[in-house]
Amino acid sequence: MAKPSPGSQCAFCGKDIGQPCRGGRPKDYCDPACRRRAQRQRDRERRAAKPSHTEWQVITGDLFVRTQQLLTAGSDQLDLATALDLTARLRQDAECLAAVAVDSARCNGWTWTEIATAAGLSAAAARARWGGVRVQRLVSERAQLSKSEPTDRHLPLPVSSNETGAPSAAASKDSAVQELGTALRTLHARSGVSLQFVSDITGLSLPVITAMFDGCRVLSWPETYMLSHALGGDPQDLQLLWHWARGVPLPTGAVTGPGRLGVALRGAQLAAGLPDIAASCPPGLSVAEACAALAGEAAPDWPLLSGFLVSLGADPSRFASLWMAARAAQHPIRTGER
Repeated sequence: MAKPSPGSQCAFCGKDIGQPCRGGRPKDYCDPACRRRAQRQRDRERRAAKPSHTEWQVITGDLFVRTQQLLTAGSDQLDLATALDLTARLRQDAECLAAVAVDSARCNGWTWTEIATAAGLSAAAARARWGGVRVQRLVSERAQLSKSEPTDRHLPLPVSSNETGAPSAAASKDSAVQELGTALRTLHARSGVSLQFVSDITGLSLPVITAMFDGCRVLSWPETYMLSHALGGDPQDLQLLWHWARGVPLPTGAVTGPGRLGVALRGAQLAAGLPDIAASCPPGLSVAEACAALAGEAAPDWPLLSGFLVSLGADPSRFASLWMAARAAQHPIRTGER
């Protein structure tokens, strides 16, 4: 990489530079063209360096834990100093995430003009906020979670699928297809009806039904609804499994309250083959609490819910937004109180 030199040669092309006799900073490049070429070379080298996702994962993990602390405590149970400290750290985490995202965009070839447009800033303002070593400084100055804070990192937290060892989006979708098939087989085993009866009721051929049961095919939602109903199940318990299996986003109205979380948990329970609830509860989660969560009446603390989902063989990260919405509904922010 071309580095400016205090000598009398151009830092890019090596041509001799006639330094002015008057005082001031010596010239590093022989002309503006070499300065621009050196900058382009530095940009190319920066883009060639593969960005690390470690910082993003650490910051998002801390952000999630701090948000969990706020949701768990509720607005009435935090003293003012703790609430202000947590919200200040959340703001710092959010600013660092933005900086890391900009740094990644720069490595992927984004210009400052493009970044400024995305951020609603001028190019000069964007460069001043995130240029040079500012991103590294923001990240290094960020207050990370101390070892004494309850991070619960031994239990799965929502992480990016790009994290090493985490399933890709395609693998996650394939897993959801298998889970939907298992849930349908569970309903069939519980119903005691024959596949021919199900075929006659739904109008679906036996090979199509078998392909669904084997996790080789995902039908449309109306067909899945009809199949679940014919097997004596509640189609709503399979709705989120179906969305994940089809790889389509959840509808906006799906992420609401403990009721929707309960629906998702019952789907995970069916996909696990309806195991004994007591055997699926991690230490600290009672059977009564698990039943309340399955009924959509309550949302346990995230570490407990994560452990319950892991015991069912489900991916906890799929349920994070549902859990956060459920906890927010349980602890609404009340305005007008002092």
